[in-house]
Amino acid sequence: LKPTATFAEWDHAYQVSMKSAAFQVDTVQFNDPYFERTLLGAVSDKLLANVDEDNASYPRFESYDRRMKIKNIVDGIDFEGGFSMQGAKLQGYGTKEEPAYLTFYRDGRPFIVTYGTRYSIEPERITSDDVAIRVMLEKDSLYHQSTSLRFLRDRKLLSVIKKDEGLGKSPFYNTYHQLDMYFEVLTWKQGDPLVQLGNLSGSSQNKASFESFAYFRDKRYRGMQGIDNIHPLSRLNEYSKQSGGIFTALDFASFSRMQKQNVVPLLIDMANKGYLNYDPETEVVEVLPRLRQHILNSAGKLDYDAIQFNSTVDDDVNATLNLLNYDLAMRGVASILMSDSQDVRIYPAEKTITIKKNRDFTFGGSVKAGRLQYYGKEYYFHYDPFVIDLLNVDSVSFMATSFEKNEEGENTLVRVKNVLEQVTGTLEIDAPSNKSGLLQKDYPQFPKFNSSKESFVFYDRRAIQRGVYGRDKFYYRSDPFQIDSLDNFTNDGLTFSGTLVSAGIFPDIKEPLRLQPDYALGFVRSTGDAGMPLYGRKATFTSNITLNNRGLQGSGKLDYLTTSLTSKQLVFMPDSTLGRADTLTNLASTKPTKVPHIEASAVFARLVPAQDVLHVEKLKKPMVMYDDQALLHGSTDLTPQGMTGAGLMDFRNATLKSKLFQFQTMQAHADTSDFRLTEGDTASIAFRTDNVNATIKLDERVGEFVSNG
Repeated sequence: LKPTATFAEWDHAYQVSMKSAAFQVDTVQFNDPYFERTLLGAVSDKLLANVDEDNASYPRFESYDRRMKIKNIVDGIDFEGGFSMQGAKLQGYGTKEEPAYLTFYRDGRPFIVTYGTRYSIEPERITSDDVAIRVMLEKDSLYHQSTSLRFLRDRKLLSVIKKDEGLGKSPFYNTYHQLDMYFEVLTWKQGDPLVQLGNLSGSSQNKASFESFAYFRDKRYRGMQGIDNIHPLSRLNEYSKQSGGIFTALDFASFSRMQKQNVVPLLIDMANKGYLNYDPETEVVEVLPRLRQHILNSAGKLDYDAIQFNSTVDDDVNATLNLLNYDLAMRGVASILMSDSQDVRIYPAEKTITIKKNRDFTFGGSVKAGRLQYYGKEYYFHYDPFVIDLLNVDSVSFMATSFEKNEEGENTLVRVKNVLEQVTGTLEIDAPSNKSGLLQKDYPQFPKFNSSKESFVFYDRRAIQRGVYGRDKFYYRSDPFQIDSLDNFTNDGLTFSGTLVSAGIFPDIKEPLRLQPDYALGFVRSTGDAGMPLYGRKATFTSNITLNNRGLQGSGKLDYLTTSLTSKQLVFMPDSTLGRADTLTNLASTKPTKVPHIEASAVFARLVPAQDVLHVEKLKKPMVMYDDQALLHGSTDLTPQGMTGAGLMDFRNATLKSKLFQFQTMQAHADTSDFRLTEGDTASIAFRTDNVNATIKLDERVGEFVSNG
């Protein structure tokens, strides 16, 4: 250092003992470019071997004034405390009673306040091996009692490192988010809106843990007891009642009938767990409220929670604190147990959550709540009422109890084949005063799912009739509802009131949705004697309508124009209705169109509303036409304009085959056909007419074939 810039001087007598390697002079004037004025203090020097300019710690100066304030000792950083010079190093110092302060400012206001007994102030850095730190978050703070500090002036980078010994093992206490925070290093670059929380670069550690202030696990509590007959917290609590909550390590050792050297590590460990304050210098103990709380938690007399955020990342940053809104964005969180008693767990999307004030947090992903699983993009958890707002939830899936027992004689859980979509509402995890689930018998209705708006069940999966039920026109619209006891509700509890909108197949059907035998959500609905109109009154269906994983089906009678058929299983689709007709009757008519009388059984029928046609095909037995005068091995198409068909018509002594018949009341007309006459076992005479008109006229007495060509 320049002798003309950094020096101490005095003008009074002093003595040096030549028997000693050191001497000290009180009341000297000290000058250094850091200070605008001369400082008063004491100077000392000492003879040491192997000293050079890099490791020299003498001569030393120590100021008398321990409350000096130096603004902008580094840009944006104030210092308050005493100063000392040790060799070429400037030291800030204080005492336990009057610590030195290093304050970092943001937007002109104190942001990070550190205090301790020693700071090393060098041109390129400021460091300290042991300081307490408080990051100001509105009226709250992020606090740790014993850390090491490093500020690099050229990079404007502050690093606060949690130590792995003594009181340094305690977590950072965050009163804004109400969290105990276990991580290695806090870093902040001056001017940056983010504070990073994580692990030291190059460290093998990649995990960090963040626990609710009310977090309690009985297993951890019991583990503290070890082989001792009396739990250490019980012993501390008992002595605290006698001493008023403040006592010394020696007093507690005497009370416990233990050696003080065995008690001190216990007290440090209890301090690191947040049960008490402990001063290693004075050995004074002050019991904190958490000690009493955990004793009551263990006894089941005080509520607690199980909220713990465990972060595992590939880099050094587990979380970032946004200084614009104090949001704590956390990464690497695979799952969050909200309540083990109520079986509620969160699986965040991209393993990311954002924690708000007092343990509220937002996230996307899935939530498992008993027998329900939610999938969505946006949720908001409110800690005090213990509720999750379902802000943007795509779907909810359900588990049901199997209808049959397995080989072990147990009813297992089976996933319901439909999901509820476009859900809005709340998930009440438990009663606000029962976050621990201790009073589960008093609150059996939790968890509860409250749907506040309409939600939907769609049937457009490929597995259901090849995806014909498009979700834009075919869906079940559920009314708002509530399901309670999500961890153990019965199959009957899966009931939703609402309306089926069936893409114009039927008028809207208001019928509750229930669990069906095939584990799909659906219903069985009777049409009543009057039946229900199909496709805007083009047809009528009468009897039972079923909705399940095979789509919309019916068992009963279908009436279309002059045809009436019965079937045990019709499938109603937006573009058609089809199925096997057990019986079919078409009544002969002359008005408004001429159609024949037909009787059939075991035929395939398909009604196509867009073409306004009922197509019928023989499966096994031919259709009986014209009052049993002809059998049709083929198909018919009935429209409002009449009836056509194709196939082979079998008369008593002749057959007629055509690709297109025009069927009328007592006539069958074909432009092109094959004709064969048969009489018993005699040889047949057959001929073909091409491009001519052929007509079969039938009445009660005779069948006449006329070829008009």
